[in-house]
Amino acid sequence: MGITSDASGNGSPSRIRLATECDAEEIASIYAPNVTDTIISFESEPPTADEMRRRIEGTLKQYPWLVCERRGRVLGYAYAAAHGSRAAYRWSVDVSVYVREEAHRTGVGRALYTSLFAALDFQGFYNAYAHMKEEDLDLVVFLGDYIYEDGVSPTLPRQHGGPEPT
Repeated sequence: MGITSDASGNGSPSRIRLATECDAEEIASIYAPNVTDTIISFESEPPTADEMRRRIEGTLKQYPWLVCERRGRVLGYAYAAAHGSRAAYRWSVDVSVYVREEAHRTGVGRALYTSLFAALDFQGFYNAYAHMKEEDLDLVVFLGDYIYEDGVSPTLPRQHGGPEPT
């Protein structure tokens, strides 16, 4: 899977593709500030590149893990994970997107979410749940096409012609 586009709008082509173990070091460096400088990760120590390799390998067995790269450098990544362990949750996922600080507000996050939702829809997943920081208002606006009226649960089928939530 590889999609090339100008995610930033600045004429510099970006490529969305499946992550590989070779991306683990850059992914770890993108994620580390979210552990050390914020409370959003629920982790106390940044994972090592080896731990990220393990996470990528485990995730790709069932869910997509995508990276956005430009000029050979990973600018951000997105992945899905199980939402719950009970059978009723088998078509629901949690989604996460992380973008390198200097690539914020360049379209990388939007491109990753769009590609991730397309991959999840193709796989048949029905609900995608995203947790976000309060200051991510632009993300809320973007996700508006995917969100239930209560503003809480992003859902895939509504965007892709499925039934309206009740």
